[in-house]
Amino acid sequence: MIPIFPNFVRLSLVMKQDIERYIFQFQSYSDYNFNSLWSYNTKEMIEVSLLHDNLVVKFTDYLTGNQFLSFIGRNMLLATLEELFLYLENEKLPNALKLIPQEVVESMKDFSHGYSVREDEENHDYILSVEKLVSFSGNKLRGKRNFLNRFHKHYPSVIVVPLNLSDPSLQSEIIELFLLWQENKQASDKDTEIEKTAIRRLLGIAGGSNCFSIGMYDGKKLIAFSINEITHDGYGLIHFEKANTDYVGVYTVMKHEIAKFLEQKGVRFINYEQNLGIPSLKKAKESYQPVKFLKKYTIS
Repeated sequence: MIPIFPNFVRLSLVMKQDIERYIFQFQSYSDYNFNSLWSYNTKEMIEVSLLHDNLVVKFTDYLTGNQFLSFIGRNMLLATLEELFLYLENEKLPNALKLIPQEVVESMKDFSHGYSVREDEENHDYILSVEKLVSFSGNKLRGKRNFLNRFHKHYPSVIVVPLNLSDPSLQSEIIELFLLWQENKQASDKDTEIEKTAIRRLLGIAGGSNCFSIGMYDGKKLIAFSINEITHDGYGLIHFEKANTDYVGVYTVMKHEIAKFLEQKGVRFINYEQNLGIPSLKKAKESYQPVKFLKKYTIS
């Protein structure tokens, strides 16, 4: 049971339905997706509360681990803001509410003059078109078409298969591939520890997560995997994807395969999550020509 603000309780699996009762009233913002909340709760510090029947979340920053407040809801918003900022002041937390969905901000227009509301572009969710990822049509995606064709020409032995995330042996293969990706990236354990722990946490609840996964094998060697979800509003959401980049074009092929799977399920858009202000992520996500964004804001 989620307590009433200012009381908080640590996030737990038994809260899944209670939390989804609130987030299902909105589009699929990646930060509020339960599987995302659970997997990135790597320090077991995420806490939740209810304020005027709005869901309040005490997040930990994906990169720094620092705590901050956010909320999602449309009820008694002026009173909600006043109480949250008083709490921030009393608890000596950063004097800002982060990751506030655009739909919430749009409900504040009548009184937002009392606050500073700014777009948090580094945390906007990139929304990709399934149709475009299946066809790679148009000049802007010509490079992706070329990667796709070259990959199939140079690596004819590679096969694409669905993955059973509950299989312990597969879970070991996924972590092994993650470590290879880390080595190829020349990243340290410290640089990748949060994401690696997040993947382990999601694999730990694979049986009840509603996620699906697609993998690519060259012989018996896993060379790529993608862990995804079809969300409540019919979007696809890419939680994690990693690949052996010795195979040129492997990420393009994986996106193409995910899109083909989702198209068969009637899904039109994929949430490719945010870039977190990381230049390489920004470049990679923009290269797939997003059709729109699920925007998030900081209120101070």
